[in-house]
Amino acid sequence: MTIMTMTLDKQGAPLYRQIADAIAQKVQLQELMPGTKLPTHRALADALSVTVGTVTRAYAEAERRGIVEARVGAGTYITQSDKPLWTFAAPERPGVLSFGYNVPPAINRADLFSEALQQLAAHPNELNNLMLYQPPSGIVRHREILASWLAGHQVIASPERLLFCSGAQSAMQLCLLTLCRAGDTILADKLTYPGLMSLARQLQLTVKPVEMDDEGITPASLKSACQQYQPRLVYLTPTLQNPTTAIMGTERRKEIIALCQKAQITIVEDDVNGLLPRERPEPMVNLAPDSVIYIGGLAKPWHQACALGSCTCLTASILISSMPCKTTAG
Repeated sequence: MTIMTMTLDKQGAPLYRQIADAIAQKVQLQELMPGTKLPTHRALADALSVTVGTVTRAYAEAERRGIVEARVGAGTYITQSDKPLWTFAAPERPGVLSFGYNVPPAINRADLFSEALQQLAAHPNELNNLMLYQPPSGIVRHREILASWLAGHQVIASPERLLFCSGAQSAMQLCLLTLCRAGDTILADKLTYPGLMSLARQLQLTVKPVEMDDEGITPASLKSACQQYQPRLVYLTPTLQNPTTAIMGTERRKEIIALCQKAQITIVEDDVNGLLPRERPEPMVNLAPDSVIYIGGLAKPWHQACALGSCTCLTASILISSMPCKTTAG
C-alpha cells in the first residue's frame, strides 16, 4: 500500500500533519481510492518509524478534514466520494433544511417580558442587588427555587449541585474544559448536535461517532468504542435527540449507565429539550447522579419557565454537577 512508503521530513512540519497531508495528496492523485482501508495505527507507525500517538493524531486530522472516516470496530477508511454531504445552512435559504438550528416556535413574547420587567421594577432593592457581583454558581435562593421547580418536572437535584450558566453551550464548554484536555477523545451519537463539534474543534478534542438505532446510541457500539478509544466522556441527548428526535427508553438508559460506570466514563446528558414531551422517561441523572452531569435549559420550554416569574430565567441554562458546587462570595 502506497501509504506505507511515504517520506517524512523529521525537521519539517509536525509529523502528524505531514502524514495527513500525504494521505490527502494520495487521495487527490487517486493513489488511494474511496473505500480503501488504511493500515492500523500500529502497522503504519512501525512502517514510518513514528509513534502510535503520531499516527493517531494524523488519522484524527485527516478525519477532521473529511478525508477519512473511522468506523468503530472496523478501522479507518478513505471517505466514500458518493457519501451524502451534511451541511448546516442558515434557515433563510429556501429549499434547505438546517440541522444547525434548534429554536422555539416563533411566538410573541413581548407581553411576558413586559410583565416580568414590571414585577422587577416593583422591587427596586431586589433589582439593584441583581446588578451586584453574585456567586459563580448562582444565588442560593434562586438555586433552591429552581431545584424545587425541577423536582416538579421529574428532575431530582439538590441546590448544592446546581450551577447557572450563560446558555447550554456555555454549560457544555464548562464540562469539556473541566473533564478533558487537548488531544482527548469523546464519544457521541453518530448524528449529533453541531454545537458539540464546534466546541470540540476549539478545544482540540476528537469526537468519535457511535452507531445509533431508533432509541439513539446502542450499548454494543458504545462498549466497542469505549474499549477502542478510552474516551474521557460520552455526550448524549437521550430525550428528543438532536437531530433525529429519538427518545431513549428507560432500560436502554440503564444499560448505557452500567457500561459507562464499569468503564469509569462520565456521561454528559444534554436535556435542553427534555421538558418538552408530556410523557418522557426519567432523566439519566436521576438514575445515576454520581455518574451523570446534566445540562438543562429554559429557552426551549419557555412557557414552563415562566412559572419562575422572571424573564431572566428564559435564557438561563442549568448544569447539575455530579459533585457539590464549591462557591465563594464575589
